[in-house]
Amino acid sequence: MESVRTQRRLSSLRLWFRFEGDRIELTRQERLHMVPPPLVAEMPQEGTHGGTWVEVNDGRGRRLAVQLVPGDPFRQVNERGCEGKMRADVFPCSSGNFCVVIPDLPAAKAVRVLASHDGHRARLSVAARRVAEFRLEPPPQHPEAGK
Repeated sequence: MESVRTQRRLSSLRLWFRFEGDRIELTRQERLHMVPPPLVAEMPQEGTHGGTWVEVNDGRGRRLAVQLVPGDPFRQVNERGCEGKMRADVFPCSSGNFCVVIPDLPAAKAVRVLASHDGHRARLSVAARRVAEFRLEPPPQHPEAGK
């Protein structure tokens, strides 16, 4: 596997997602001329770890990189305090948007979204599972490429 951590790439992809209920769609892919954000130190595992992340995969389904999704797009947590005691109320979000920036790798062909998304329930202790998978668009041809 090509080590993504040791490479200095100046190209990233910003992926925009929209969800409603259990349906997730990749609505936009945008190439950015920037170094991608740091990747996670320890690769999370489906069925073991909680949270939300995007896996970048090659054409054979092998994982090339993982990027955590900031926050939790599927839940809203309201913290409140009264008389020195804190309480967190967790509410499911039935719809919303989120984006993630991933490395733009030549071997990348697809992305998978994994999440502790538990339908319309708002539980924080659910192990993540695959909730969506999308093919990446091929890079646009540069106008000078055919000359």
